[in-house]
Amino acid sequence: MRKIMIIDDDFLVRSNIKVLLNAPGKNLAENFLVVAEASDGQEAIPLIEATKPDIVISDIRMPHMDGLELQEYLNEKYPQIKMIMLSGYDDFDYVRRALKNGAVDYMLKHKLNRDSLMDAMSLALNQTESKTESEYHGNIFALKRDFTMKLITGCYMHAEEITNRAKSLGLSLGTKNVMAVLMCVQNPNVNTTEAYLQEYSVLNIVDEILQNICKGICCHISDEKYVLLLTFDNIYSKNRQNEKYAALCNRISVCLKKYLNINASFYPGQTVSSIQQARMSYNTAEDVYRSRYTAGINSSQERKNAKAFDILAIFDANQEKALLAGVRENSPKQVKAVIHDVFDLLLKCDPAEAEAQFVFMDVLSALNRAWKEHNIDITRLNELTDIRKQLHSFNSIHEAELWFSQLIETAFAAKHTFSVYPNSVYVSQAISYIRRHYSDDISQSTVAEAIGISPSYLSKQFKEDLGIGFADYLCNHRIEKAMSMLKESNVSNKDIAQMCGFSDDAYFSRVFKRTTGMTPKEYRKKKE
Repeated sequence: MRKIMIIDDDFLVRSNIKVLLNAPGKNLAENFLVVAEASDGQEAIPLIEATKPDIVISDIRMPHMDGLELQEYLNEKYPQIKMIMLSGYDDFDYVRRALKNGAVDYMLKHKLNRDSLMDAMSLALNQTESKTESEYHGNIFALKRDFTMKLITGCYMHAEEITNRAKSLGLSLGTKNVMAVLMCVQNPNVNTTEAYLQEYSVLNIVDEILQNICKGICCHISDEKYVLLLTFDNIYSKNRQNEKYAALCNRISVCLKKYLNINASFYPGQTVSSIQQARMSYNTAEDVYRSRYTAGINSSQERKNAKAFDILAIFDANQEKALLAGVRENSPKQVKAVIHDVFDLLLKCDPAEAEAQFVFMDVLSALNRAWKEHNIDITRLNELTDIRKQLHSFNSIHEAELWFSQLIETAFAAKHTFSVYPNSVYVSQAISYIRRHYSDDISQSTVAEAIGISPSYLSKQFKEDLGIGFADYLCNHRIEKAMSMLKESNVSNKDIAQMCGFSDDAYFSRVFKRTTGMTPKEYRKKKE
């Protein structure tokens, strides 16, 4: 019998899971025993240490320590524990991160039933009972990845500590003449299931090649990206080092193409003198990787005929003025045209990563200034995304332009959904409550009671602070959430209406069209 721990800040959710375990039909309780419960990750840790569960079912969003933080702790301390995540439809980014970090599966809270629980638990059971070679290698790869990530982020300070850790993992890694290399693989035909097998295969092939050519380590860091940390003996001349690097890249490329039918591209960082400086080499490798903005992912040719422009002058006062006018005149077309001109000029500049990001930030700041006049903070339009971090993730200028275009559409559609920063503490509390409970049957009276004031006073505070009434704010927030679901999921319009707090899908459709100018069906079709 496998031991289970349930972690959720909602007592009813925890109770529901226990009820489902004992539901009629296939009795999951025959295979699983709930040994502990907790309301958040912080409370869970001592219980995990005491009970040593085989499977942890955890909410993603919790106070004090959320599910992702707990997952990091378990990956470090108890990698054998399998984790199943509980989520809502607005937790997409968190879910992706959780699965990428090793979660077995996830379950949607509002669709939690015996079948979904049984599927997730069966998957976890199969994994806990499987002691295959691939699982063994998976654990080793996870440890190697953790070690490598700490190296390239500068967590290790002393060469002795690095050497000892490398030996404990059975790694052949020197401490001098270090080069970080980003390797990107391209296999558009791989599906989600095959992705894990591909990762293991790539790592095994690269590890075997490294043993024959030079000392080093390879780990998987994101979907298509791997990082190699190479060390070269002092006896190697610069030319000899370059020969070894070229031979390594060629051998890896040939083998990956031959055995896995995938292509690989390499982006080398500068060689640094010690392993403690691995972060510096990795940062330069990222710069080389980012330089493909205009050259293309496999291109290393020098860019010719690039016109010299002053990066600082790409987005000037006249363009900002035109952008501001477009916002005031409620013309998304005009705002997008300004953005297009800016990015077209940026493309001609052939920018480095840092230069491109400077322009991205400049444009974002101008957009925020423009919408603040309309009581909208554009950096808070998506609660799940740190917009400023997003500016560092674009693979091309075209991708950045598309992202800004979507942000502009969202801002125009949202109108007063988000305030800049409410002056009233009661309004702040009310907004926080709405964002947590917008899918429930709530009203002005419900929220007022929850924060301890009268409904009339709450209404007054909303109008004074935001310039709109409580009902309008609630409605606009629900519509914004619906827009996100229509764009990012295949859930039916009727279900989305219910999940966003609209009891009647016809009423939802009318309100949606009044707010956005389109029906839900038209909006979804436009996004396809």
